[in-house]
Amino acid sequence: MLDLSEDLSYPEFLTRILDEAEYRTRNKAIKFLKVQWSNHSEDEATWEREDRLREEYPTFFLPTSSFSGQEFLLEEENCNTPGVM
Repeated sequence: MLDLSEDLSYPEFLTRILDEAEYRTRNKAIKFLKVQWSNHSEDEATWEREDRLREEYPTFFLPTSSFSGQEFLLEEENCNTPGVM
């Protein structure tokens, strides 16, 4: 069940990182992460810039003892400030 606000938006939480890629220009390399958001399936995952995700979800990127090397998991209550999509 979604909690809709008056403008029909709802909070989204980063739940998993599915893939990563790097885009290279002549002078710069930009890292992108394919992320799955709460209330969405893997098919609806989006590519996002890693630096922007680190700014918005800093606790998501903290090292954990249960790191599997393949995916990151985050409980909804551990999110700092959810983005609205």
